[in-house]
Amino acid sequence: MIPFDSFLIDVFWLIGLGFVVAWLNAAFPGRHLVEILSGVILALFWFSSVGMYCEWSAAAWMWQMTGAESGRDWMINSGIFNFDWRNLTVGSHVLFGTLFAAYPLWLYTGLRIGYSIFGRRKD
Repeated sequence: MIPFDSFLIDVFWLIGLGFVVAWLNAAFPGRHLVEILSGVILALFWFSSVGMYCEWSAAAWMWQMTGAESGRDWMINSGIFNFDWRNLTVGSHVLFGTLFAAYPLWLYTGLRIGYSIFGRRKD
């Protein structure tokens, strides 16, 4: 079993989950359903992704089950690539920080796609 989390797939997961939240909003309208679910999704993704990238001990179990050398190795290489994750430049860290900061954008993109299909209810 591998964690379903790395830079390679996070964008697709977030867009897909935004789509699901939009569907839930159309099926079960609630005053704060979208805000609560979006907040929980982003918190979980940031905890797991940033946790692995920064190699927090609380997130160690996630990268250890992948066979990756570290959480940063898993986040950058996803078990597919062979980038040098040990010798990153400041620019690389800025790039990856920008990817983390864009997580709400990807979730919002999924929400917008879902709203365009299912509509948006604000009951």
